[in-house]
Amino acid sequence: MNNTQRKVYGIGETIYDIIFKNGKPVTGHPGGSTFNCMISLGRCGVNGAFISETGRDQIGNVIVKFLQENNLSGRYVNQFKGGKSALALAFLDENNDAVYDFYKDYPNQRLEIELPVFNKNDILVFGSFFALNQAVRPIVKRLIEQANSAGAIIYYDPNYRSTHLPNRDDLITTLIENFKLSTIIRGSDEDFGHIYPGMALDVVYGEISQHCPNLICTANKSSVGIFTKHFKTQYPVPEIEPLSTIGAGDSFNAGFVYALIKNKVGIDDIPNLSEEIWADMVNTAITFSSEVCMSYENYVSWEFAKELSK
Repeated sequence: MNNTQRKVYGIGETIYDIIFKNGKPVTGHPGGSTFNCMISLGRCGVNGAFISETGRDQIGNVIVKFLQENNLSGRYVNQFKGGKSALALAFLDENNDAVYDFYKDYPNQRLEIELPVFNKNDILVFGSFFALNQAVRPIVKRLIEQANSAGAIIYYDPNYRSTHLPNRDDLITTLIENFKLSTIIRGSDEDFGHIYPGMALDVVYGEISQHCPNLICTANKSSVGIFTKHFKTQYPVPEIEPLSTIGAGDSFNAGFVYALIKNKVGIDDIPNLSEEIWADMVNTAITFSSEVCMSYENYVSWEFAKELSK
């Protein structure tokens, strides 16, 4: 298929991350789960646009400029009045995994934006609590439904944190709505453990496959599992000494989407993809994820992107 007109859209929260190590700030940069994924894709030359909101303040200006500097359209970013850009303080532990404190001040009216028009085989990336948040849910759901109707590939990362466990029973209906609209679901073993407590992964896939037949499960530094109608398998993850794991899952998503485009995989191809193509896409995703873990940034480096294009 022709990739030249194909576009990747991401929708999600935009936030400014300040990273702490040993109680002291070491760096800061724009972030957000889908945001991180889209920045990596923009650096790698993918035709992309990010859909989000941020404040009409200095941090908001930094974020919009950062999108543009990384080859992404800011056309669908609403800079709102009556609130402030969101901040996240990320405290790295001895394993360089992060614990977060969030500071948010949103206006009552959210996501006042125009929605893009999707074409067949475009790609939409979405996920995290943003995709479950009732304050923005009507617009998010409408966007996903439009992408689904147009024949876009929809890639969903639930990124379901332990902090949302008390609300699981209230959110499960919205999670299932997202599953039903998705082409590929990628989550960590922790995510699925929070969504389906006490269930083995095979049983989890049995639940999810009622709604979406393609599941990717990442198990931190040990392995990546693929579950489809035709096969299931595990791929090893190379051992590294990470500086930060903050953007690891987001960068895995970017690598997988990049590989979808590189392999010219369209919506009609996915049900019958070979194990070899799945392996190539997963290994590309692992390479992206490993690259990000070696720095304090949440996205692949420009140097990595340049090497990729050679």
